[in-house]
Amino acid sequence: MQGRTPREILFRIADGDPLELGPRIEEVLDEEGLLLEPARVHLRTLAAVAYSACADGPPRDLGPWLRARISESASGLLAEDREAERNGDPIASSVDSFLPMTAAFGIEHGLGRRASVAFHSLALPQRRLVRRIVSGGEPLADIAHELGYPLEQARAELRTAVESLERAIGTRLADRLGGGARG
Repeated sequence: MQGRTPREILFRIADGDPLELGPRIEEVLDEEGLLLEPARVHLRTLAAVAYSACADGPPRDLGPWLRARISESASGLLAEDREAERNGDPIASSVDSFLPMTAAFGIEHGLGRRASVAFHSLALPQRRLVRRIVSGGEPLADIAHELGYPLEQARAELRTAVESLERAIGTRLADRLGGGARG
């Protein structure tokens, strides 16, 4: 890839996902407990891959190198969202930008970025727990077992996460997150 322009590299990797970024992005989002629109991360990652490949040359080990580009892209998007929310900037033009948030919590689009900033400010164990609940609809006991938590600890983590999100968003969310988060 070295010696080519970012545009040439981008053209080669954008069509058909030859680097299998889609599954790699889903894996990173799951491991890092992120509720970001995968398409947003994908676009940012494509650009990062093209520019990094030109600047640094081909990676020795593609897997970890791509994972780093994906994580950097996701972190960059989260930082931009935090900054935009802090500055009161208008919501992103695409309704789909915060679709994982609005769908997961049953909130209106206008609260999507605020929900995203609040959610991504939670501790990693809380994000992972909430992400699993809203994305898979599995019972809390099963998720707790898979994540290696005692059920009561999972309930406490969920209750803390829900209360924090509700304060930040100004909307009751417990029913969307298993109903029993308060009990």
